[in-house]
Amino acid sequence: MKIHLCDRVAVEAEGKTLPDSLLGGHQGRLALAFLVMERHRSVPREELAEVLWPEALPASWSGSLSAVVSKLRRLLTEAGLDGPAALAAAFGCYRLHLPNDTWVDAEVAAAAVSAGEQALAGGDAVTALAQASMARSIAGGLFLPGEDCAWVDAQRARLQEVLVRALHCQAEAHLASGEAVQAIGPAVEVVSVEQFREAGWRLLMRAHAAAGDRAEALRVWERCRRLLVEELGASPSPETEAVYFELLRQDTPSSPRSLPTGVVTFLLTDIEGSATLWERDATAMTAVLERHDQLIADAVIARGGTTIKAQGEGDSTLSVFRRASEAAAAALEVQASLAGEPWPSGTEPKTRMALHTGEAVERDGDYFGPALNRAARLRGLAHGGQILASQAVAEVVLDHLPAGTELRSLGHRELRGLTRGEQVFHRYSTCRSTSQTSIERSRSTRECSRASPDDGATRSPMCGSSVLSSRCTPAPSRLGHLPATATSARPLPLRRSSRCCIGSRPRGSISTCLRRRPALAHRSSRRSSCARTRTETPSS
Repeated sequence: MKIHLCDRVAVEAEGKTLPDSLLGGHQGRLALAFLVMERHRSVPREELAEVLWPEALPASWSGSLSAVVSKLRRLLTEAGLDGPAALAAAFGCYRLHLPNDTWVDAEVAAAAVSAGEQALAGGDAVTALAQASMARSIAGGLFLPGEDCAWVDAQRARLQEVLVRALHCQAEAHLASGEAVQAIGPAVEVVSVEQFREAGWRLLMRAHAAAGDRAEALRVWERCRRLLVEELGASPSPETEAVYFELLRQDTPSSPRSLPTGVVTFLLTDIEGSATLWERDATAMTAVLERHDQLIADAVIARGGTTIKAQGEGDSTLSVFRRASEAAAAALEVQASLAGEPWPSGTEPKTRMALHTGEAVERDGDYFGPALNRAARLRGLAHGGQILASQAVAEVVLDHLPAGTELRSLGHRELRGLTRGEQVFHRYSTCRSTSQTSIERSRSTRECSRASPDDGATRSPMCGSSVLSSRCTPAPSRLGHLPATATSARPLPLRRSSRCCIGSRPRGSISTCLRRRPALAHRSSRRSSCARTRTETPSS
């Protein structure tokens, strides 16, 4: 028999989930949970009634309580037990008797985290990680969703304590196994769940230091210290200061950072117009930039990437991923996080991002080479709030786009200082209001038309932005009907849907342009002949 109380309330018997109608609604679910968690003792009727009616007991509470208990007995009977015997009543009290092998998710989570902590103390990191992961998956759910009373709040507090212990155990097990990068995720979650618990901050500092990112560990210390001073008016504890002083004594990272090599995907960001923001309010921008960097780091870590901090300008970041799909997902999460953050008025960072996949040249914990240069030039084409992607990235992530997201082509663009240009795409959301969609399309069209004067000779005649989406039906490219001289200078796009953005030419515009070319050439030839005639007349 299994009883679920976290994320949902359900009873399973012989592998089948009993119908919710047997629970008897809101009061039945609450009474079942209370009797299950308190089954080690007899519960007075008045105590159970106060849980079910916390505001005030109704005049007929005794009869109503008996009706709720009767429904629970019917539920236990359907689960294969003797209902009246399983939920016994004696001396004005109720007591629930369940088989010894009954599985209750909240109790399983508490037992698992205790077993994980014991295994970790014994040096068995593998068992500790397995037990902690099980406890984390259960305790991460909400206890009795939809219910609200003092007893439920107390149970949720206990379950949150189990979650924090599980995250600690999971991070410590990763550190013990030499997997420092994997330990950062659970440590970040500990800080987010209980930000005033210094043990979580110490764990996060140690995880970053073990991963070789001593600078980030020091930044974690600064965030912890500032939070305690500003919110509690207190200084960090001696234990936290000891970790900080240990970081200061480390001249070099404890171990070199393991960076991906070979073909990787770069995510570059920076803030458009940051100099103006700093001039406007330097004090506010200090906090804004710190929060901006933290949101980016959280999204990158959650998607398995690595952030390289030192990249010249103070507001730019470089992150690297083994998979292009994870890099694209991280960029979307960064964009959503930045848009949803309550920034101080007038200091909202307009972050632009670029994605490019290429072969990495890694040396001494940093990246160099053509692929990174191309990604940086691509970022320079973006405007604040925009995500640009190269053709190499678009080919990979096209089939992994989330619902409501498309890749819209901005055409072939020249990249400053590089001999070969790039087919550029940008992330486009279809889940926007009509006005937002019009603005986005118009801005995309302007980006396409904003090319260098000599770009018109080689730019694709299909001006405007074509849509790339996992939901589009591909159509043959009309560029295939152009002469070789018109198409050789630019690579064909990945796929073009049968529709174009606002601002693109009508369907017949290409053939019309081609038909007009002989006439233009003829007029040019006539002008040349007239010029020669005027030149020769005086001499004759």
